[in-house]
Amino acid sequence: MTDNPPFSSVDRSPVSDRLRAGLASLNHPNTSNSMGTTSDLSIDEVLLLHTQGWEPAGIVCGVSMFSIYQGAWWGASYDPRPMQIVIASQAVTSAFREASRKLSRECSKVKGIGVVGIAVDVHLSGTHVKVSLIGTAIARQQGNGARTPSKASRSSGDPFLSDLSARDFVLLERAGWEPTGIAYGFSFVSAPRRKATAAIKQASQNVELTMLTTAMYSAREVAFSQLQTLAASQKAHGVVGVSVDEGPLSFARHVMAFNCWGTCVRLIGDTHQKLNPQTVVELDDPEIDFQATSLSG
Repeated sequence: MTDNPPFSSVDRSPVSDRLRAGLASLNHPNTSNSMGTTSDLSIDEVLLLHTQGWEPAGIVCGVSMFSIYQGAWWGASYDPRPMQIVIASQAVTSAFREASRKLSRECSKVKGIGVVGIAVDVHLSGTHVKVSLIGTAIARQQGNGARTPSKASRSSGDPFLSDLSARDFVLLERAGWEPTGIAYGFSFVSAPRRKATAAIKQASQNVELTMLTTAMYSAREVAFSQLQTLAASQKAHGVVGVSVDEGPLSFARHVMAFNCWGTCVRLIGDTHQKLNPQTVVELDDPEIDFQATSLSG
């Protein structure tokens, strides 16, 4: 027999009121306990942040969608040379920039100094692009459990954004480096179509599709140039953890895309700090599948 709560003790308030109360509890977490916030970090990452005087401040996100008119992908497909689809590149870049701004604003609302472990999702279709950024805001630990802005934590006042894991972030800080933000580059190049005579000659042999190859190289150069220019504007000393997404588009096979993004880093002091290797023993004990018959000789 179980003890069920009396009917009078059940919360009979409207569902909308309870949802608002739940969202309010997420937006205003209990700061009396540094482990009481919502985080997508693993347990070992949270504990590792605590060893460096950091704590998670909450999950934050930034999402932005921009339209791309359908004719943008086909306007230059019959040009004899590879052509940059500037309109599409500008739309994706604008969506990524706006999503980063929203992410930074949410980080400031929870009094975070920066965001680590950002998951980047760029969804591109024929008519629009959606950029979604989700990560965990972190703040400096205080003796009384309260969080403070970044005035005593970083050389710049704006929240930093990083797609590096919390573990990599701690290694950077121990070595005397700091993340400054995310740099990115997006490029789309329309490859010219093959002539009928060329398609017939290539039907029975393996040859390089030089038009597609040239288009991919062109897209790569433009995307990396955009990334490096953005990193230079942040006065970064380099970009680490660069992710690359390249290849033809599913809805426009003649368009070669090259998208890249990574975390800009900057040396805080005069020299790099040498890190001594440490022995790490994982506490996970995953179950190993095996066949029982393999135990017999």
